[in-house]
Amino acid sequence: MDIIGPRRRATLARFTQLAAKGQGYANLCHLSLNNQINLSDIAVARIMPHLRHVERLELRGCVKVSDKTMEAVAEHCARTLRYLNVGMTGTTLAGLGCVVRYCRELETFKVAEIERYKDKMWIAMLEQAAEQASRASYETGRSSDMAASIGGGSQRRRDELATSQASPSPPPLSKLKNLKLHGTNISNAGLKAFLRLCGQTLERLDISRTKVTRLQPIINHCITILPAPSEAVVVRSNLEKLNISFVFFHLQDLEILLNHLSNATTLPSSAASTSQTYPLTSSPKFHTLLAGRLEINKERRLLDNSALDQLVPSLAQLTHLRRLSLYANDHLGGKPEDGAVWRLLRRMRGSLRVLDLSRTNVRERNLAGLVEAREKLVTPDKVEEPLQFTRNEVLEDLDISFTAVDDD
Repeated sequence: MDIIGPRRRATLARFTQLAAKGQGYANLCHLSLNNQINLSDIAVARIMPHLRHVERLELRGCVKVSDKTMEAVAEHCARTLRYLNVGMTGTTLAGLGCVVRYCRELETFKVAEIERYKDKMWIAMLEQAAEQASRASYETGRSSDMAASIGGGSQRRRDELATSQASPSPPPLSKLKNLKLHGTNISNAGLKAFLRLCGQTLERLDISRTKVTRLQPIINHCITILPAPSEAVVVRSNLEKLNISFVFFHLQDLEILLNHLSNATTLPSSAASTSQTYPLTSSPKFHTLLAGRLEINKERRLLDNSALDQLVPSLAQLTHLRRLSLYANDHLGGKPEDGAVWRLLRRMRGSLRVLDLSRTNVRERNLAGLVEAREKLVTPDKVEEPLQFTRNEVLEDLDISFTAVDDD
């Protein structure tokens, strides 16, 4: 259900009325209220008791939505909720802490552009939520043992405790696959605190426009490196997509990360907390790298041709990379025409389906790396210098907006 437009108040009120009467929406699994800037926190919170089966809840841009809604989500939707987007809302860390503590089935958690808090506050929230969850699990187990030993309490309470003990809740964020921290003030320590909870299962991570300056937490928590009898190491990771646009870090960190991802095999989610041996997936999952306008090394210079040249070998090893964005790295391209961009495209043309080079300095001849020299095609205007091209049947989406590419 997607509520948009001028009918939002009437629709929302009617929604609550019908739900309260036990009519309609009983099996609603997806509710999107994105950008409903006039919806109050109380109005949205009142809906939650009626969303007993909701799996996907989108509240992005609901600027008045805050902690009452988060508390209601934690109380009424925790067992079924898999996807929650609260980016650009008015929720505080107290409200987010309730969600982290109680919504243990979350697979997607988006908190983009919640800018009011720095690392220490995020870390405190995560640690407190994890500690409270751990204490609650301990108390539940203790109460269950006590009830069983003395036969006390109502039959309903004993049944609840038995059910809880038979299927204990997973630790907070331990099932998370998609984490979006875009536009927050989280830096290295805050990222580490998040990844400590969810790193092994994570498939998609967005740290664009954050204060992160090191990629080492990703290497430490999202990638498992194990010794193997027949090889030097076995690298396992579930990462599929990484957005590091508009951040500052050391180029060597990115090289190391890409090298690990190029060799990674899939780590089954059931293996995250065990030391057992699992069959390896034959190919890496990593398919998308968004690296728009990067600042690198101590001098914080923009990614340029010399830096890209250093990355070409690591990027070229990502044989399953399907999408690459170098958006707004405006020091890339230009002359020499057979420089870093040309070499990168020449080595990756067999896998890339989506390529974003918009707002860079690429020229027409830089893009020649996308086609392979197999058949001679004589160009009408340069008969004396025949160019060799072949059709690229892999690339599906090319963005070269706001570049120097012309018809010369």
